[in-house]
Amino acid sequence: MKRFLSAVVLLSALFLNSILSAADAIIEDVEEGGGGKVMPKVISRPPPLFPMSLLRSGAGGKVIVTFTVDEKGNVRDAVVTSSPQRQLNLYAVKAVGSWKFEPGTRDGQPASFRLRTAVEFATTAAETATNKTGKTPDGTPSAKRKPPVVYPYELVISGQPAWADASFVVDYVGRTLFTVSPASSNKAFGKAAVAMIEATEYNPGTRDTRRVMSPASEHFQYNGEASLDPESRRVLAELRKPKPAILAANELDERPKVLAQTAPTYPRALKDDGFTGQAEIEFIVSRDGTVMFPKIVSATHEDFGWAASVAVAQWRYQPPQKNGRAVEVRMTVPILFTAQKLAEAD
Repeated sequence: MKRFLSAVVLLSALFLNSILSAADAIIEDVEEGGGGKVMPKVISRPPPLFPMSLLRSGAGGKVIVTFTVDEKGNVRDAVVTSSPQRQLNLYAVKAVGSWKFEPGTRDGQPASFRLRTAVEFATTAAETATNKTGKTPDGTPSAKRKPPVVYPYELVISGQPAWADASFVVDYVGRTLFTVSPASSNKAFGKAAVAMIEATEYNPGTRDTRRVMSPASEHFQYNGEASLDPESRRVLAELRKPKPAILAANELDERPKVLAQTAPTYPRALKDDGFTGQAEIEFIVSRDGTVMFPKIVSATHEDFGWAASVAVAQWRYQPPQKNGRAVEVRMTVPILFTAQKLAEAD
């Protein structure tokens, strides 16, 4: 029986080899900034296996996978950060795990890189074909820029697995409309999923060269520590201690400066109702200046809290230091959703 199933998977993979676009996937550097670096180069990128059962069911879409390419060019710590179908996650992770790279370098020395890519599963060749603008010709929108996945702080600390689905419509100019979380294992994660979709920039779908409004959906999965990169797992282990060795901002040599700051997306439901308000977000700045584990301290409306968390997760700081040594620091910032920002929102 096992041999039969293996044969089915293999035949499916061979059948889909010409219509799965993993070989054309764009690989992004998760760790922005930093000079003197040369990105890892792809040597081989086999397409993912796609079992016939999923092919017949019409399951498909892009699975976003974050992974590390180490100093020897090996792929490690591959995790799914967003997915349209839970059933595809395992095959996407296995596919990325089989990829081979020429190692990247920093200042001429082999170095590890944290990267992100989309592994695309499509049931027809037409679904994977794209035009020169990157828009899919069958009416399916594609993500142009995605924020990092924000998991509710309580889930991260507890390590409890959770999932959330998001349904939405992408309009003619790439804006998301009617975003809801129809199902989730955790209400807060459902709210976070809506905020992440609203903060994503999309290429609108096209049909016969015309832009069209397109329904879409996405699945987000949190698998405990397995969903985190090694550096995040190290900081999480510290956070779980009774007395974490994480400093306050006033204990540093100087308050770290913001190097990159993304404005929050005004929650559409609150924008349509004309609401203003604010949120206070607590987060950890890691030794390299990356923001980790945003937490809503307070918010005049829950949607403001999640929109602020998604924005802050994209910020980057000057690496915090104590006595000239890189350290982690806990910081808190207020985020205002004012009448002026409401007027400026699309």
